[in-house]
Amino acid sequence: MMREMNSPFQLIGLSLFFIPYTSATTTQQVGELEYFTESQSTGHKTVFEGDTLRSEPNQTIKITFIDQSEIWLTPNSELVVTQFKKGPQDNDERFGLNHGLIRAKIQKNPIGTNRVMIQTRTATMGVRGTDFVVELDQAATVHLNTLEGQVILGKTPQDLQNDKTSTLVPAGHASELTQKDRVPSPAKTFDQEAFVAKLAKVSPSLGHSVKNSFHHQKPEPVTQKTDKPNGKKRKKH
Repeated sequence: MMREMNSPFQLIGLSLFFIPYTSATTTQQVGELEYFTESQSTGHKTVFEGDTLRSEPNQTIKITFIDQSEIWLTPNSELVVTQFKKGPQDNDERFGLNHGLIRAKIQKNPIGTNRVMIQTRTATMGVRGTDFVVELDQAATVHLNTLEGQVILGKTPQDLQNDKTSTLVPAGHASELTQKDRVPSPAKTFDQEAFVAKLAKVSPSLGHSVKNSFHHQKPEPVTQKTDKPNGKKRKKH
């Protein structure tokens, strides 16, 4: 795993070129990461805002942030901690997935707004406290599977505010967005057993963790979830 500072282009996932990070004096510590080889823990390291995290082949990385949110990186994945701001009430966190597959367990903010966004060169995801898995494959297609809560998937941050250009993906549902498509696919239920088997082949430790989560989750109807503070329902595509 290599630690680097991201370029401005990584905010929208359009660049894979990085400027090496040389000093931690201007960044804040935001969490700790743990390395896993197969299912065995093999080390720990501090994570700072601005870090670029890369997992090696046969290596899974689990990041535990200061708010107890977690992100797992499967082998050969790359994630940028673009922004991690904690205010007295409102939080603003942004991550860039450059390639690979991650699981994110985002904690809800009990006293204010928790704005969390994950961006790739193909899509943007808006999170409001939830548990999900997202993959950016070699064809630059984004595959999103929500385990708990809800995630909004769209092409750009602006698209997340429009029902016609985004898809609400509640627990037990999946959606995808290709590089050529303008709107994500409609949210559909997915085979949990097959999904866990796929994850276990990539990362045994992550597959085991997701399997345990499914024991406590049930699919939620797409039309019954809301994504805005005013409680307005989003229409199913």
